[in-house]
Amino acid sequence: MARVVVIGAGLGGLPAAYEMRHALPSEHQVISISNQSKFTFVPSLPWVGLGLRSLSEIQLDLNQIVPKHGVEFIHAPVTAIDPRARQISLPDRTIDYDYAVIATGSELALDAFPGLGPEQGYTQSVCNPYHALLCAEAWEKFLDNPGPIVVGTTPGASCFGPA
Repeated sequence: MARVVVIGAGLGGLPAAYEMRHALPSEHQVISISNQSKFTFVPSLPWVGLGLRSLSEIQLDLNQIVPKHGVEFIHAPVTAIDPRARQISLPDRTIDYDYAVIATGSELALDAFPGLGPEQGYTQSVCNPYHALLCAEAWEKFLDNPGPIVVGTTPGASCFGPA
């Protein structure tokens, strides 16, 4: 029996786990690990940022959907990977694996350029659910007194998908 661990349960990780489960005989184990409890359909985050959809309309509870596909789901951050020992460390345990797929997605680097980001800068983002909610608030304020607006992306610092 092989144990396959997929780290990440987003647009790359979740389909990878499902495909592994579908392709492998049932005696093999497939585990999905994510630091997020919900799958977010990231291409729909601009809709949230413009107040056209709620997060609940574009998110799914991973604890409910993943096990239905014969995949074990663990909601925890990965703290270390030891490829020689074939072990993945979580805060409360270590998991042995035969094969690992790392599909964690992009990480924002808003500190790469001064002024980026809704928290430390002067820009909005729709690259993650929290930022999309902040963007929706800013959009509503903008609509009260509309004027010029710039829409763009920042190579090397943000994600291009939602844009």
